[in-house]
Amino acid sequence: MKIFTHFDEYKGKKPLYLTIGFFDGVHRGHQKIIKKLVKEARIKRYPSAVITFSFHPLKLLNYSHGKLLIMPLEQKLNYFEQLGVDYAFVLDFNKHVVGMQAEDFIEKVLAKKLKVKKLYIGEDFRFGKGRRGDVEFLKKEGKKFGFSVTAVPLMKIGSETISSTKIRTLITEGNFEIIEKFLGRKYSLMGKVAKGKGISKNIKFPTANIKFDEVLLPPEGVYAGWAKVGARGYKTAFFITTEPKHLIEAHIIGLKKNIYHKKVEIVFFRKTRSRMDFKTRQEAQKQIAGDVERVEKLL
Repeated sequence: MKIFTHFDEYKGKKPLYLTIGFFDGVHRGHQKIIKKLVKEARIKRYPSAVITFSFHPLKLLNYSHGKLLIMPLEQKLNYFEQLGVDYAFVLDFNKHVVGMQAEDFIEKVLAKKLKVKKLYIGEDFRFGKGRRGDVEFLKKEGKKFGFSVTAVPLMKIGSETISSTKIRTLITEGNFEIIEKFLGRKYSLMGKVAKGKGISKNIKFPTANIKFDEVLLPPEGVYAGWAKVGARGYKTAFFITTEPKHLIEAHIIGLKKNIYHKKVEIVFFRKTRSRMDFKTRQEAQKQIAGDVERVEKLL
């Protein structure tokens, strides 16, 4: 998958099959849209593309929760690629974008720059200044500029509509069973290992420290799960701290090599206990030894 940060970077001559959205979490509803897009683009032999944003639009509009994402951008792009998308346009949601009239975006970007052949959107999609660009508006404008619009119905599980907002609530509750149903896969976070202070080595349980500054984390405590390092998975006990830092400290069981600055995907299974404070290093070491043993048995 090729990634662009500006529309001008795209030099392709073939019209695009396109979808637009933030797609935080790339949940089953998002997957439904992207899979349909990719499948039909391949049948017609056109490139498939996604327009998304480098941070949540609510962040620019000063909503405090706007920066708390389900997953980092790189992980989202990785899922796009797995779904077979050819091109991803990753834009800054800046004041120019916010102030752009829907008509201008359609004519100048979709029609002229990207030569869109077919546009796929969720049935609740809205865009442009004042959010005027809804499905009916897009269909009307599409006829004018030579592209068709497919509105994909929202996906439900029972009576519950799958949404990124609902998944964020489930994360704050630590409800991984329902999150998995909404995502169509186990809940996970991908990040790069940073060098810590080495404190955990002194209690014989070294950890890989991964910061998630703009990502919503589950409640503080100890969790059982797995760490994917390259192509290999390891049983893992990890410790989540949300204050003052959004941090996961993962003790990867059986891993001996140095993985500083390597990408690791942390896959959640179950919370095993809440956060505890210890008076001595010996107390901490004894508790963590029990945590690791419990995780090994659970997995």
